[in-house]
Amino acid sequence: MLGKRLLNAVIDQQDAIRCIKDRDSAKTKFLIDSPYFGCEHYYAAKFDGHEELADVLNGIKGHAIVCYYDLPEIRKLYPEIRWEYREIKAAALLSHKSLKGERTELLIVKRHRNSAKHQRSEAA
Repeated sequence: MLGKRLLNAVIDQQDAIRCIKDRDSAKTKFLIDSPYFGCEHYYAAKFDGHEELADVLNGIKGHAIVCYYDLPEIRKLYPEIRWEYREIKAAALLSHKSLKGERTELLIVKRHRNSAKHQRSEAA
């Protein structure tokens, strides 16, 4: 079953903003696992585009799941009127001692335009 679902999947390593803009459609599903807010210094590549990424994702036609730690700054970028928050427990595998162990991560799921909450926001 999973193999069939991933048969037409495209895994891309280009700039996320460009990829989202190039590939967005009502049928597109994005999984975004960007450097975590406040942890950017643990990554080899420089990343400071959290606001730009959120702006682009807030306007897409397709579906998206974004992974982050649950922080007020992130909830502000991804408003609950457009996004659903799902907490999951995950093992932190980074080599830094303070980041090892179990962490609660936030999966931020874009609400479908037909959801009742989204329709109420559009009417307001």
